[in-house]
Amino acid sequence: MIRNYLPRMISAPLWGDRQHWGLEIIPDDPCWLEWQQTHLDFYNANQRKGVGTIVNDAGYRIMKSLDLNRKTVLEIGAGDIRHIRFWESQPKEFILADISDEMMEKAKMSLIDFDIKFQSFLLDRKQPIPLENHKVDVIISFYSLEHLYPLQPYIQEIHRVLKPGGCSYWGYPC
Repeated sequence: MIRNYLPRMISAPLWGDRQHWGLEIIPDDPCWLEWQQTHLDFYNANQRKGVGTIVNDAGYRIMKSLDLNRKTVLEIGAGDIRHIRFWESQPKEFILADISDEMMEKAKMSLIDFDIKFQSFLLDRKQPIPLENHKVDVIISFYSLEHLYPLQPYIQEIHRVLKPGGCSYWGYPC
């Protein structure tokens, strides 16, 4: 990870003082509490303007090649679903999953604007995804896996809810 190669004076403001607090979230961690107060401003300032938009849209364009028609789609960490404008087809069912109430609301508003039916649930970092085995045809997640630690339990859950022969998109074509 790049943070391991950067001086602490640069990495700490970007990712928090992980040398002091560790990699797992501690609910009363002062760095985490401060981040909770500022993350939406940071997200909007860095991901939705200038270079952030160019980088994100480059990844979102892959949605043009994914067939969502009549599929059950799960999106983990949906943000404001800016990739929706690249869809060539609409899913039968869209499921939103996020750990943030604020980000979930952004995603819901985007789906409502495009008249797409959906269901949603907030994820608990320590709990399984609340879906039955082999429920979804397509799982997508843009720019969010770097926020999941440890990653392996999440990957296991993704495999559990994905139908055999299903598609999971993490920045690479299915």
